[in-house]
Amino acid sequence: MMDIGLGMLETIDYNMVLNVCMVLGMGALWYLWWQQYKHRQTIESSLIEAASQLEEASMLLDEALKQIAEIKDHEHAARERLKVKKESEDTLHDDGVHVQISSQAKAISRKKKLRASAHHQKRQRVMDTSQDTSQSTQTAQILRMQREGEKAEDIAMQLDIPLAQVKLMLMLQGA
Repeated sequence: MMDIGLGMLETIDYNMVLNVCMVLGMGALWYLWWQQYKHRQTIESSLIEAASQLEEASMLLDEALKQIAEIKDHEHAARERLKVKKESEDTLHDDGVHVQISSQAKAISRKKKLRASAHHQKRQRVMDTSQDTSQSTQTAQILRMQREGEKAEDIAMQLDIPLAQVKLMLMLQGA
């Protein structure tokens, strides 16, 4: 009878140990699930923030494109006015009599045209430079400047791009 009692006691101990192991295993699984849930929440909030920054950058880009279109329209109209003005500057008609414009007035007109042309060329170079800069080069510049200790605001100002775009690039690159 004692042997049966000891055998049952040993079985109860093994069952108890197995139950404790199962409870610990379930606790560990629950802990892992909780950690994954918290990590998923963090990722989702980062994605939501990135989406809002991307939307902001898209709105800024749309606004910039509208302004560029307005500038091009304005420049086209200005070119047309200059073309008409140039044609009328060579000679003025006064009751059928041709009056020559003074050389001083022509010199002033040429200076204005040269300034306008220089301004247009500068604007065109800026636009060409910004179009030539590929996304990967821009990302490399952003990351290099960030490694050099520049703040996101300074990077955006120096590269002439929206702050939201700089922050998004840094976030996507894990910097």
